[in-house]
Amino acid sequence: MLLVFTTDKFKIMNISVRNFPILIGCNGKIVLILLLFFEDYLINTGERKAPNTWKTYGYSMYDFFTYLEYKGLKWDETPLPGHQSVIAGYRNSALMEIGNKAKTVDQRITLIVIFYRWAYRNGLISKLSSEISTIIDEETQNKSDHRHHGGHGRSAMQNLLSNAPDEPIAVLSLNSIALIIDLMKRGLINNTHTLMFCLGLECGLRSEEIITFPEKYIIDTSHIPKHQKRINVKLDPKDMRTKGSKSRIVPIPVTLMNKMWQYSRGARNAFVEHNNEYAPKSLFVTRDGNTFSKSALYKACINIGSKVGAHSNPHILRHSFATYWLLAAPPQLRQTALLKLTAVLGHNSISTTEIYLHLLDQISNETMSTYQSLVSQLFEE
Repeated sequence: MLLVFTTDKFKIMNISVRNFPILIGCNGKIVLILLLFFEDYLINTGERKAPNTWKTYGYSMYDFFTYLEYKGLKWDETPLPGHQSVIAGYRNSALMEIGNKAKTVDQRITLIVIFYRWAYRNGLISKLSSEISTIIDEETQNKSDHRHHGGHGRSAMQNLLSNAPDEPIAVLSLNSIALIIDLMKRGLINNTHTLMFCLGLECGLRSEEIITFPEKYIIDTSHIPKHQKRINVKLDPKDMRTKGSKSRIVPIPVTLMNKMWQYSRGARNAFVEHNNEYAPKSLFVTRDGNTFSKSALYKACINIGSKVGAHSNPHILRHSFATYWLLAAPPQLRQTALLKLTAVLGHNSISTTEIYLHLLDQISNETMSTYQSLVSQLFEE
């Protein structure tokens, strides 16, 4: 089984489609059923999925079909009564044989269920497994019962998922952050890496947003009033990659903006001069004048964390930003802060942002006051 992603030259109905996942079987032929599914699910549905997430969908179905190929199973075999379904078999194999994380397996199973329901709805299979049939039956029953809200098919779906407890969100401790900032101030960390790290930690940007952050967003802060701590910057998907390909406003510390201004006028110009082919639109460039890759950013973040004995990557920086944003807000203003954070992170629902309240529930009032003081010192400077 082989998974490839398309370039801009690939077109569907004369529209260029980048990162569209295509699976190729061991016989060298395209897995047509998945081509049709992805075309409908990723492109034709009313709520089109963001192209920068398509690779995740591709890897999910690639993993499932690789399992089927390895086990000699067919995706459209009619399930026998009393026998384990291919979805349950995949779940058990992914968890116990491969050792994948439960959260990853559950996300993939959710997409696999959507795939089977799509195939059944379009007449491509004549019968569904008992698990999926039960999910549909529950949905139908719950939709007709006004006492049920938002949990359609939930218990049946839970039976199909791993039922493993959610893993706690990883964040950098304030002590680790203080040590890292000290190293940065002493010039012991690469300046470009420092700025990318801070853009994740102090603004909550995702890895793709950091590496594609445009130089044209950088401004001279000399005219900014001294009492102003942050500058609102609009992230536009026309200029860069953004979460969900949507625009949003992100407050950037004036101190960080000033450092990025100095970088853009100094080191960046020197690096770009080494590249005679083109001048990247992105702010951050490598020593040879090229745009950073996601893997290079991850490596830089991991190396910075390792200097103080901490595990760090762009996801952890984003989680840390969100957690300490809420932590810095007084309890009576926390709901307002949560709403603002939802917009800053680009979440579609406040329920997604509420996961960052997990740490706050475990902190005493006395410790909370100390944390708020430290957060102010570290992030407001």
